[in-house]
Amino acid sequence: MKIRRYLILVIIILITTSQSFISYGLDRFEEITIFHTNDIHGRYAEGDEHIQIGNLATLKKETPNSILVDAGDCLHGLPIVNMGKGKNAVELIKCAGYDYITPGNHDFNYGKDRLFELSKSANLGENTLKFLSSNIFENGRKVFDSNDIKEINGVKIGFFGLSTQETKSKTGFKNVEGLEFKNPIESATEQVSELKEKGADVIVAICHIGTNTLSKPNSIDIANKVQGIDLIIDGHSHTKFENGKQVGDTLIVSTGQYLENIGEVKLTLDTDDVGNIKIENKSARLIGKEEALKYKLDSSVSKKVDEIKEQQEKILDKVIGVTTNTLDGSYENVRTKETNLGNLISDILLDKTKADISLFNGGNIRDTIEKGNITIRDIVDVFPFSNTIVTKELTGAQIKDVLEHGVKIYPEKSSAFLQVGGISYYFNPKQKEGERITSIQKEGKPLDLDKKYVVATNDYIASGGDEFPCFSKEPILKEFGNLESAVTEYIEYKREISKNVDGRIGIKSKDELISENQESDLILSENKESINDNEENLSNNIKSSDSDKNKILDKTRTRESSNLGISKREAREKSPKTGDLGFSNSIIIFIVSSTLICLLNFNQKELKNKKSK
Repeated sequence: MKIRRYLILVIIILITTSQSFISYGLDRFEEITIFHTNDIHGRYAEGDEHIQIGNLATLKKETPNSILVDAGDCLHGLPIVNMGKGKNAVELIKCAGYDYITPGNHDFNYGKDRLFELSKSANLGENTLKFLSSNIFENGRKVFDSNDIKEINGVKIGFFGLSTQETKSKTGFKNVEGLEFKNPIESATEQVSELKEKGADVIVAICHIGTNTLSKPNSIDIANKVQGIDLIIDGHSHTKFENGKQVGDTLIVSTGQYLENIGEVKLTLDTDDVGNIKIENKSARLIGKEEALKYKLDSSVSKKVDEIKEQQEKILDKVIGVTTNTLDGSYENVRTKETNLGNLISDILLDKTKADISLFNGGNIRDTIEKGNITIRDIVDVFPFSNTIVTKELTGAQIKDVLEHGVKIYPEKSSAFLQVGGISYYFNPKQKEGERITSIQKEGKPLDLDKKYVVATNDYIASGGDEFPCFSKEPILKEFGNLESAVTEYIEYKREISKNVDGRIGIKSKDELISENQESDLILSENKESINDNEENLSNNIKSSDSDKNKILDKTRTRESSNLGISKREAREKSPKTGDLGFSNSIIIFIVSSTLICLLNFNQKELKNKKSK
C-alpha cells in the first residue's frame, strides 16, 4: 500500500512539474498574421477599381493578432502625397494602422531633413508609427531606430530595417549628402544578435533592398549569408512573389508595386520540449484586387483622403507660368513625330541632369497644354504616372537600337516613339525593322557609335518599359527625383515658355541625305573599317610607286575627298549615274593600271633578253 501511495505521489509531482514547464511556453498553437506592402509610390486612393489604403485598413482591423508593415518608397509619388512633402502619406499610413516602415530611396526625395521630420512626427500621438533602418549613419550615428519588438500573446516578434546602399545614386545627391549607407549584410548580422539578446522569438527584416541581380548585395544574398532571419519583407525591385521565395531557412516576400496586391504572411507558433517558442509553419500569399475590394473602405481613412483631396484642388489651380503657344501633347502626334512639348520635356531633362542626350517616350506624354497660363493641374494631367528622372550610360550603337525600336511600327502610333534632346535623327519607314534609322546627328556631327554617352530618360523606359532593348540591361547612374517637380521648377524659373518644333526628328532616306550633302551616321559606322583598310592599302601602294604615280594618286585623293564638299565615304556611296566613279572604284582602277604597267615593263625586259641572246 505504501509503495502504491508513493507511486501516486510521484506521478502527481511529475504531472505538476510538467505543467509548470509548459506554462512558460504557449498553452496552444498561436497564429500571427503580418500584412505587408512595398513600393506604393503614392497610390493610396486611385479609385474604386483599385485597392485603396481604406480597404487595407479594414482588413487589418478585422484580422486578430495582425501586424502591418511597409518596405519602403511609400512617402513619395503622386500629388496626393507629394504636395504635402510626405505629410499626407504619414497621416494616411498611421490612420490605416501601420506599425513599421523602412525608408526607401525615394522616401529621401524631399531631402534627408524632411524625412527626419516625418519620422519624428510619425512616432507621436495615439497611433505610433516607427521608421526602422539599421544601416544609415550620419557622423557615425544611426539616424533611425534600428529595431523594435512587438509582443502578441506572449510571442516576441523582432523587427529590424535595412535600406539600399543604392540610395545615393537613386535619389538626388543633395537629398542624402553626409549620410553613410553601410553594408546591409554586416548590419543584419548585428541586428539578429541584438534581437536574440532581447528575447525575440521570431526575427523579421524589413528591407528596401530588392532581389535584382544588379543590386549587390541583394536580399537573396542577405538570406544566404545571415543566419537567424525567419522572414524578409522586401521592396525596391518591385518583385512579385506569389507565395514568397524560400532561401535556406528564410522566407522572402514582396508584393510587386503600387498597392496592386496586399502581402499576407501567416506564422504558426508552438512551444518545443524545453519551453522555447518556435515557428511550426510559415506561409505567404498575395491578396489581389478582387479579394481586397470585398473589404469596405475604412471610414476614418476615407475621411482623411477626402480632406487631402479638397486641399489639393486649391493647389492644383496655382499658376506657375505662361506659354506663348499651345504645347502639343496630343496622343496622335507625340507617338508619331516631333512636337514642341516633347522638345520642352527633353530639354528640361538635359537641364536637370546635364546629360549628353535625353530620350523620352511619347506614351508618357498624356495631354496638351493650351496657350496661356500654365497651372500645376496642367503638369499633373500631362504626367499622371509620377515617373522619376534617371540617367544611364549607353553607347552610340545602343542609342541607335533604342531609336530603331521607337520607329519600328511607324506609321502606326507607338508609345515607344521617342522625343529627343541633344541629338536629331532621321528614319526611313520604307526600310525593314532594325534598319530604319538613316542618320543620328549630335551638334552637327554624326553620332559616334562606339562612344559612350550619358542619357537622361524616365524610370519607366529605363527599367525596360515599352519593351525597350538595352535600357534595362544597363545600371542607373543617378536618379534626379520626380519628373513633375522638375518640370514645375523649370517653368516657375522661366515664367514664360515659347517652344517650337526645330527639326529634331524627320523622315529621309540615305540617298536623300547624301544628295542634300548630309552625312548619314549609319553609313559612317558600317564602313569605317573598310575605309581604314583601303587607306592602308593606298599607303603601301604609294611607297612602291614612282613620283609620277604619287602625283596622280594625290590628285585622285584630293578630288575624291573634296568633291562638292562631301566626305570620302559619301563619294564612294554616290550612284554611278552621277558620273563619279567613287573612291573604291578609283582605287581598283589605280591598282589594275599599276599591275598592267608592271607586266608590260616585265615583258619588255624579257623581249630584250631574248634578243640579246
